[in-house]
Amino acid sequence: MIRRGVQRLGIGLALGVGYDRLVADRLWGMRRFSYFDRAWSTGVAAIGKLTFFDDGLGTPDQIRIIDKYRFEILEKRAEEMIDSFMKSIVIKSKKIDGDYLLVEGELDSNLDLDDELWPKECRKGFFQLVLPVDGVIEGIAIQTAGTGDHGFKRRREIIAKPLIQEHKIASCIMENPYYARRKPDKQQYSGLRSFVDLITLSMGVGIECNALAKWLKEELGVERICVTGLSLGGHTAALAASISPVPIAAAPGFAWSTSTGVWTTGALSNRIDWANLESDINAHPGYEPLFESLGTGLDRWLERDQEIAQQIDSLPELQETQEVTKNLAKSKLKLLANHFSHLGNYPVPKDASLIHYVLGEYDYFYSRDQMTGMDRVWPGTTFEVHPTGHVDGFLLYGRAYRNSINTAMNRLPEARSKSVNLYALENVPYEEIVDGQGTDVFQKAFQYCTVQTVNFLQRS
Repeated sequence: MIRRGVQRLGIGLALGVGYDRLVADRLWGMRRFSYFDRAWSTGVAAIGKLTFFDDGLGTPDQIRIIDKYRFEILEKRAEEMIDSFMKSIVIKSKKIDGDYLLVEGELDSNLDLDDELWPKECRKGFFQLVLPVDGVIEGIAIQTAGTGDHGFKRRREIIAKPLIQEHKIASCIMENPYYARRKPDKQQYSGLRSFVDLITLSMGVGIECNALAKWLKEELGVERICVTGLSLGGHTAALAASISPVPIAAAPGFAWSTSTGVWTTGALSNRIDWANLESDINAHPGYEPLFESLGTGLDRWLERDQEIAQQIDSLPELQETQEVTKNLAKSKLKLLANHFSHLGNYPVPKDASLIHYVLGEYDYFYSRDQMTGMDRVWPGTTFEVHPTGHVDGFLLYGRAYRNSINTAMNRLPEARSKSVNLYALENVPYEEIVDGQGTDVFQKAFQYCTVQTVNFLQRS
């Protein structure tokens, strides 16, 4: 019964693709953004009551504290924190799953912030390794989570297992802060309560990702590592590559140089109560001097890249639209999002030629015409564009995404050894691994339906 329903859903989605590509695009010339992205933004997210930043931006003092802390990490503390996080990694259990070995572990994620900025639930990180049982691999992809991707199951079934089958690339799947077992009690599903939560989530993922990369090299002997993720996961994967003390491959999917448009004009802008956010801003007189201190929001990038600084008047990130200028909350969130998320404000990775993006031409989340290309922000970065949006990119272009991981991985030097050190896992107890910890019945059902739908569509 459930499988038949999923198949019908898949057929319906396929018909939606047909409408989007044949009718809206070719006949009516209406296709600015993906049909699926628009439907998700106005319908599916509303059904799940998904909202963001209901508690506001965070106080001016909180934003200043996080900005200072982030600067300290970028300038001098990244390696120290990566080492500290790495030393806390503990492997808890393993399980044989057909042709695959699943291994679960955890680590301490102790950002030096109080519980309001880094909740106690976020201070313990979780991950799952997906390896072939024989341990023979070309490398490991560390997968960060996209918005709404709680737990490991969806990425394991849709990405990790096919990666092994197609490219002999294993996976280390991360559980994001603020997600699943790491979700604070007040938060509903993926709806971050304040903008500062998004900043600390990204900081935590960046350090944790690099700690896992170092552990995989030192403990399991893995020589080739690629950080990757879709949507929010793609953006945090790029941040992880930026702060990595060594060259590392990265394959961000359906993300681009800044998340600003996602929140102010893209699909998730419909999931924010702008009137409430404006009231929050007006209630705190300390916001105005804070906003003035941020300048354009891109000042660090402009200081680093003088050629870009000379083109400031033509930068798409700084072009004003009526939709944003007429809305105080949107204009201020745009400033903050540029300041904290624009990759130009972060260090260029040690080797940007190891970074390869996969993009959707009709992406309603990350609209490329609203931001400078990553090939310009981090020269050496490459990308490929497919005729899809954001949601349908995930549903239909899984093979293209996995190929992009392989493309980035193959830019690394050939590994001297292609075997994981399974002896390091020999004493780990075999235990039943429970999927969906930290998720409710609705999320478990959604994950199941997503996996079945994607598998059906990609087989069709």
